[in-house]
Amino acid sequence: MPPRRSHTKSRKGCRECKRRKVKVGTPSSSSLCNEQRPACFNCARHGSHCTYADPEGNLHSDILGSPLSPSPLELRSESQDGMGEAANSMDASTKQDFLCLNITADGMRVLPSPSPRTTDSTEFGSLEGRELELMHHYSVNTCSSLALRDDVCQVWRFVIPQEGYNHAFVMHGILAIGAMHKSVLIPSMRQEYLTVSAHHQVIGLEGFRRRLRQVNEDNWKPVFSFAAITILYVCLLPARCEQFTLTEPIPSIMELFTVVRGMRSFLSPFFKNLLSTSFAPLHHGIWTSAQEDFAPGIDVDQSLDQACLPSDTFQALRNLKPIFEDQQPDIRKDYLDAIAALERCATQLARNGLYIDSGIVMWWVYTIPERVLQDIKLRTPLALLVLAYFCVFWGILESRLWYLRGWAKQVLAEIDLHLAHHQQLATLMKWPKREVLCINYF
Repeated sequence: MPPRRSHTKSRKGCRECKRRKVKVGTPSSSSLCNEQRPACFNCARHGSHCTYADPEGNLHSDILGSPLSPSPLELRSESQDGMGEAANSMDASTKQDFLCLNITADGMRVLPSPSPRTTDSTEFGSLEGRELELMHHYSVNTCSSLALRDDVCQVWRFVIPQEGYNHAFVMHGILAIGAMHKSVLIPSMRQEYLTVSAHHQVIGLEGFRRRLRQVNEDNWKPVFSFAAITILYVCLLPARCEQFTLTEPIPSIMELFTVVRGMRSFLSPFFKNLLSTSFAPLHHGIWTSAQEDFAPGIDVDQSLDQACLPSDTFQALRNLKPIFEDQQPDIRKDYLDAIAALERCATQLARNGLYIDSGIVMWWVYTIPERVLQDIKLRTPLALLVLAYFCVFWGILESRLWYLRGWAKQVLAEIDLHLAHHQQLATLMKWPKREVLCINYF
């Protein structure tokens, strides 16, 4: 008679691994919980909320102690009763939405919340093993691929790493982006580098969240640096998903919008300081353009002969406006403002020629009226139509910047499904579908 098999269950391991029926062991197998703090191997790999990150073992602790934000599915069923009030308090609601947001690791899971463990020492320590490899790769390859303008590349090459030398959480963010870049370049080691990237992003977020509570004139530079890194990391969501496939494209891009708008709400008081610092090129690409080049009354018929935009972009945006004529005056104004912002983006892209900056397109994200943003969450047909036109602008960036790839076609495909039965909008959908489907990566 064969010997009786020993009992394999364990009462050890984090609560998330217990829920997923993961055993306790070493990280050599993806099915084992190694009980590492502040996040065990499996939670760091999958981006799950690890109970070791919270001394109370509370699975629902968010980034600053606020209640969890509604899930994408819950957002679909929200009513529009508070729409007008939300539009009048955009900055406050944007901050609250951002505070309640967990930075996603993929379409279904979230990264661990911060732990009380102090990781933000002034000295990062010796960069050994994988850290040295990632920092070398970032310095030699990644930093030059994050922008098309040389002055912006210099910020990523020198200025942000300088902040990382003095603030460990910034260095962890840099290593996370370096690992993400290698995961894209080396498919055979993709899973390994994704795990390493998630690990560094989790640790970096701890120091960032603590700083964000008390950001001031003395510490805004490292906070700004990690904010820029975090936006990159969230933009890389498709690269973190299997087969680059977003499970819910529209909710995912709305989370990206929340991150961009939230960062701006918290850090906008310090943007005036950028012009006198080494971060000035980033300011010129985003904020100065928004305040000066996008002034009212600009010529939206600027020639697109040498631009990266389709030659009929301005005409397509003009054709979009009449469909809003039957809306109530306040609704019509918000949507026409959103279209006007796309026209201003187009003008600025035309002025920059082939050397475009991602901040020009991101400007639309944080300037659109709150009503339009909420309507997109509710899948309102006209709001989805405007988002479809924005996908054309995003697609232009995708063809030039690796970390933005994977969004435009997937978001547009979901929009097309929602609008399939709206014959009135079919003609207006032809232009974004034609332009997004012809995106080529080079």
